[in-house]
Amino acid sequence: MSLKRIVLLTSQTDLAADLLLLKLRSKGAAVVRLNAEMFPLGIEADFRVRDKSWSFRMGSDVLRSADISAVWFRRWPDLQTAGIAPDWRAIVCRDSMAFLEGWSMLCDVFWLNRPERVRTGENKLVQLVYAQEAGFRVPETVVANNAAVVRDVVSSGRIALFKPLLSSALRDETVVQMLQATRLRDEHLDDESIRACPAIYQTIVPGQEWRLTIVGGQVFPARICWTRSDTSVDVHAAHPECVSIVRGTVSDEVRRQCLTLVRMLGLHYAAIDAIEYEGEMYFLELNPSGQWGWIEQATNYPLTDALADLLISCGQPKNLSLVPSGGVNAD
Repeated sequence: MSLKRIVLLTSQTDLAADLLLLKLRSKGAAVVRLNAEMFPLGIEADFRVRDKSWSFRMGSDVLRSADISAVWFRRWPDLQTAGIAPDWRAIVCRDSMAFLEGWSMLCDVFWLNRPERVRTGENKLVQLVYAQEAGFRVPETVVANNAAVVRDVVSSGRIALFKPLLSSALRDETVVQMLQATRLRDEHLDDESIRACPAIYQTIVPGQEWRLTIVGGQVFPARICWTRSDTSVDVHAAHPECVSIVRGTVSDEVRRQCLTLVRMLGLHYAAIDAIEYEGEMYFLELNPSGQWGWIEQATNYPLTDALADLLISCGQPKNLSLVPSGGVNAD
């Protein structure tokens, strides 16, 4: 009997998928990579409602519902529309995504993470409220597009930062510009700019920055150390020579907060950015699909191993009940 396969649901340009694929194969797992942007023109699919069976055909390879044990997912890519008549592209993309999203909701195997959970987990307003309920401290924050409210909280002198609520990139035909946390300037505070889109307005908390990576019930804490001055307030926008990353130790209470938050969001993997100030851990944001390779390279934490082991172990039938689709076993 052939091994059931682990599906990496990703895109052609996802380097994290490359890391995970190699690690899974080194552990003897059967792996198939499904580059979702190739759907529908490059992948043929069918779903039979009566018994919820399905298949994807990619050239000579056929992936069937009975063949898989687990799925790893980061985010949906933009579907390729070359070859589709311009008038039909929006409709084709909409209905194709409806098929993929519906299939993912009905595919009853272990997911790391489920797409609908990723979508909820990416919402920073939800994150901030849940993090507070999980026991983290949260910086003073207002989410608004009400110009009077924003100017009022900014005038207090405590709010000095803004960041996007969900979207993290601006795209045109040739350029992708990442949107990062930014210090507020006067040009950000005219009424038209504020009303144009709700955003997060937040206090800047000084202190020790942390990257807390959660895989299943494990927490891998890494300290972010600024070795040179940099104008960025977001480590992801800083020059690599200005930052060093080292292993760190956090309290059992912080570990519990991390696992509680991830469980509340129904995730099995997440990367949390936080700041420790005067002995308290302040939650900044969470990425349910965050890159881990840079943390692994700097700290030698076995993050890819942990992800591979979770996919292999939780994909086994005897273990599916241990990690339900709605949350993580934190024991």
